Amino acid sequence: MNTPKQSLPNEPELERNNGILPAQSLRALVKNGVIVAPESLPIKDEQIQPASIDLRLGTQALHVRASFLPGKSSTLLKKVHDGLLIDTLDLRQPTLLTPNSVYIVKLTETLNLPADVSGIANPKSTTGRLDIFTRLITEHGEEFERVPRGYSGELYAEVVTPSLISFASSAAKRRLGATVCCVSLPKTTNWFATRPRIVSWTPSIADCQ
Repeated sequence: MNTPKQSLPNEPELERNNGILPAQSLRALVKNGVIVAPESLPIKDEQIQPASIDLRLGTQALHVRASFLPGKSSTLLKKVHDGLLIDTLDLRQPTLLTPNSVYIVKLTETLNLPADVSGIANPKSTTGRLDIFTRLITEHGEEFERVPRGYSGELYAEVVTPSLISFASSAAKRRLGATVCCVSLPKTTNWFATRPRIVSWTPSIADCQ
């Protein structure tokens, strides 16, 4: 994992003491390389919601034996290759995701968060239309759907398929790059200390439409 930034870039949109960062702050984070995507797949303005940013599926799926979290002592890929990997699938090619299976898909976006910013993820309503269940995982993660303060690294989605999913022809085009979850970014300087009830706050699917 890379060394996290120590503070937010010095921009008016980011000059707030605490709270969930709003859309204008998220745009500033994208501009300053805190939320990153490949040059060939830049972050679109439509991904930025009032208090969250939508995250997109990447092109590779790792079929694994069971759901898991990496834990502090391991990276996600090390854990996968330590007996959990069944197969690697290129979602750009015609392929099938089998029913009642678990896949790990690297997301298009990565994070390089400042030390006082964390993340709370939530699945989007898109997952119902795609007939999948998703949860966000980070490197060294110990909790689903949570991004620790100062996190710098890749993001992954655990994808569970209750039915047969086809990545072929037009279906693949619709599913690749689909936004399957969103992440809100709380700036937590003195915030959880003064507002402890917010610790358990989780955005609803309505926040991620």
